[in-house]
Amino acid sequence: MCSSDLAGAGPSLNSDGGLDALRKAACAGDTARTEALPSVLELVVDTSGSMKDRAPGTNQSKWQVTHDALKAAIDSLTAQTGVGVLYFPDENTTPSKPAGDSTDMPRPPTDCVNLNAQVPIDLLGATGAAHRTQVSMSLDTIDGPSGGTPTHDAFHAGVQAIEATKLTGSRFIVLITDG
Repeated sequence: MCSSDLAGAGPSLNSDGGLDALRKAACAGDTARTEALPSVLELVVDTSGSMKDRAPGTNQSKWQVTHDALKAAIDSLTAQTGVGVLYFPDENTTPSKPAGDSTDMPRPPTDCVNLNAQVPIDLLGATGAAHRTQVSMSLDTIDGPSGGTPTHDAFHAGVQAIEATKLTGSRFIVLITDG
């Protein structure tokens, strides 16, 4: 039972707007912390031809800068983090040359994104764990940036992957692209 009665506080509140009376009237005797849900990430990573270009302010390609940043980021994630990776394009693509009208027929996403080559979403595990190693090693298997930039198709595939996972947690799609 609270010891203070705010009913009489009415219009005669003091200069702090009655905050002091509210603090004294609080009935809570215990506090609790919330537990943050683990994160579930689907990394959608651009490996198109423009990633060969030099990154501003460096002597490295955009791909090398991205590669190194992702390696460091993955190394810093907790074992309870779910991670999957999709590199795009990972098919031999050529840029579309649309007419810009209703006659443009979209290509199927599988023409630009090899959905079977995704690193599936799973818990990273501790250093040296199989999935953490698979995610990290997948960065090293990129055979040089090439092709167009089917961002829409890749992002859509990322959405499907994050929606399909059974892992619990706060879900994020991280799109990494230069355009």
